[in-house]
Order: sequence, then structure tokens, then C-alpha cells
Amino acid sequence: MGKGILEVQLVDAKGLADTDAFGSSDPYVIIQYRNQERKSSVARGGAGQGTSPIWNETFKFLVQYPGVEGQHKLTLRIMDEDTFTADDFIGEATINVADVITLGFENGIGEMHTTKHRVVLADQTYCGEIKVGVKFTPKVEVDQGEDFGGWITAFAPKCHALLVGFPDVMGLFFRLALLQLHLYFVVPGLAIIFISYF
Repeated sequence: MGKGILEVQLVDAKGLADTDAFGSSDPYVIIQYRNQERKSSVARGGAGQGTSPIWNETFKFLVQYPGVEGQHKLTLRIMDEDTFTADDFIGEATINVADVITLGFENGIGEMHTTKHRVVLADQTYCGEIKVGVKFTPKVEVDQGEDFGGWITAFAPKCHALLVGFPDVMGLFFRLALLQLHLYFVVPGLAIIFISYF
């Protein structure tokens, strides 16, 4: 099973409904990928921020691939923050990212450049658009069983103990020879010579 990082760039939205009776909406987005959820900041302030908010934020999700069919999708739920009542649902967009993830595993990176996506209500009625970019980068894992470095490190204290045990001149020559072999120990052929030398 492969793993990687899905990076979602939330840019802005346009044409959203204003759900507040007084003043303008304070929209934010809840982005969901499988069981992971991220929340954007609340777009407040200037004229038009309620119906055309700007976020320019990036969120990261951990991906495990392959998964069950249909699980590789992003759901972006746009909400209006309210102070005294429950937050209002403005609309939702769904983005299938399976192709981006597959492309990432094949080429080392998969990307869907910033694109506009339809925002719809629960009955699929169009209610605006949201601009999002997606990038997937696979995570390379090293198999610890094939790492010679860890084995050399574990073996080094035994070599050092043997080297210290030769105080005479012949021992000095022997220690230098072992030291040189130890320096080239990374080469698998010399590792065999080194082990059989003892």
C-alpha cells in the first residue's frame, strides 16, 4: 500500500448566496478527505467578502492508496459563521482526486491546477463556484531490513573491542589493517572478507 500527501489549495469562491438577513455572510470551508477534516479561516470584512470570499490557504491530507473505490474524493462544505445561532449551510462541492493520486504514484507528482468547481445545494441546485488546486506527492518509505548502515553501526562496537586488545607492534599493523577494512566495510564484498577474517 502506498502513502503520500495530498495538498489542497483553497483560493476563493464566487456567486455564493448571502444567508444573513442583516449584514453579509462570514463564509468558511470544511474540507473533508475520507476521515480527515480541515477548516479554513472565516472570510470577513470588505464588500463582497460574503458572496465572493478569498482564502488563499493550503491544507494537507495523508493518503493511503489504493483504497476502496470512490473514497478518493474531496468534499468542500461552505458554511456561514453565525454568532448567536447555528452556522448556516451555503453549499458544497465534490472533487474526485483518484486520477491525481494515481498520476502521482506513476510520475512522482500528480497535480490538478487551480480550477473552478460547481457549488451546489443539497438538491444539486447550482449556487456558485469555488476555486481549488490539488497536488499529490507520494511518500517514499525505506525498507529498514535492507539498510546496511544499521547493521554496520550495530557491529562497530565489537570491532572496536577487538582493535583495543593488541598493544604490540604486530597488533598495531593488524589494527591498521582492520581499520582500513572497516572504512571500506560498506562495499558488500569487503564485508564478507571482514567477517571471515575473524
